[in-house]
Amino acid sequence: MKILVPWTVLNRERFVLTVQPGLSLPTGRWPNPNSLVPFQAGSGRWVVGSKVVSQLEFARNFLVIGTAGAHFPFPSTMRKRVPLNADDALPADLDAEVTVSDGWLTEAQLDVKWQFLRSWSVRTGIQSQHRFKSSHQGSAFAAERYRLLDDRSEESLQSLSFNLEFFTLKAFLDGDFLFPVQVIAGLGLPLTGIGTLADPVFAIQGSFFF
Repeated sequence: MKILVPWTVLNRERFVLTVQPGLSLPTGRWPNPNSLVPFQAGSGRWVVGSKVVSQLEFARNFLVIGTAGAHFPFPSTMRKRVPLNADDALPADLDAEVTVSDGWLTEAQLDVKWQFLRSWSVRTGIQSQHRFKSSHQGSAFAAERYRLLDDRSEESLQSLSFNLEFFTLKAFLDGDFLFPVQVIAGLGLPLTGIGTLADPVFAIQGSFFF
């Protein structure tokens, strides 16, 4: 769950500049320590950050949107998974608890958007993301292992995106919808990167606004 407090710094006929500070709540859960599946709903940690969004209408229903932001995760404690049996034993020099400080994330994005209906639009653009090195802290005798984890934690990705968006804000303001809803179906195509996947990614995202 994320709380955003947008502030419109500049609002002209064809140009809008907005600052969006936000806070992500630790609504996720850590994985079951007896499970080998490394997926869970949410990150389970606090994240504070902010974005600056600029929007320029250069023709009727056509927008150029620029975004830049940074996000800072709070340190968290990670527990070692409990071995299931002798064949599943973990190295003895791993701590039962490790403090993890994820590296902060920066992002920049430039998009072109075409609003072809009141609630429908298509959007394409290029993105750049960079996550700095994380920090693992535990017992001194495992320092070399943690240093190796830190060295492998830095990530960067440059990609293209193609999105189809359904957003009911205008319909809500006109009294034709109960509350704003946004649904985005998108395709991401990686260009270059470090420590990230090289395969295209398709995703569907839904958001409700109250």
